Amino acid sequence: MKKVLQFLFLVLTFSSLTFGQESVKAQTSLGIFAGSSHFTVDQEVEIDGVELSYKTGLVAGALLGVGVNDVFSIQIEPMFLHKGSIADISGVGKAHIRASYFEIPAMLKFVVGQGSIRPYLMAGPSFGFLLSAKQTAPFIPSSAEDIKDKSETFEFGLSGGAGMEFPIGDTPATGF
Repeated sequence: MKKVLQFLFLVLTFSSLTFGQESVKAQTSLGIFAGSSHFTVDQEVEIDGVELSYKTGLVAGALLGVGVNDVFSIQIEPMFLHKGSIADISGVGKAHIRASYFEIPAMLKFVVGQGSIRPYLMAGPSFGFLLSAKQTAPFIPSSAEDIKDKSETFEFGLSGGAGMEFPIGDTPATGF
């Protein structure tokens, strides 16, 4: 549930524009987006004297929306994103944990209304693939910085979002 809430927060921190081709029944849209992510790392076991906090990272990707009809469409959003955390270790110092992922959310989008401004909701599964994972701190030897082999290489989650579709000029667009 925590990861779902983090992703919803992520969705609200960036905006996107999509441009498509109008048709009577369905629409295909393409777009790009970029923004920031705010994540922390989960601890399997609580460790006394170690406090984890959020780390801000980059998100960039593209989206493809394929209309099924005037109300439903399928939206795929392949993206690159940074996740991580800052570990404040009492009496020792701070360690930065950074992970890079390639994620693919696949969502069903439900659009309400027929006017020029149309609200929508979307939800669906998200598949994440670890590209790299590193930890850095003055007290960590460089040979111990790469932690990819100690990290989960696949993540599955649920994604969701809400927004408004509205026209920009003669081209339909989507934005937040």
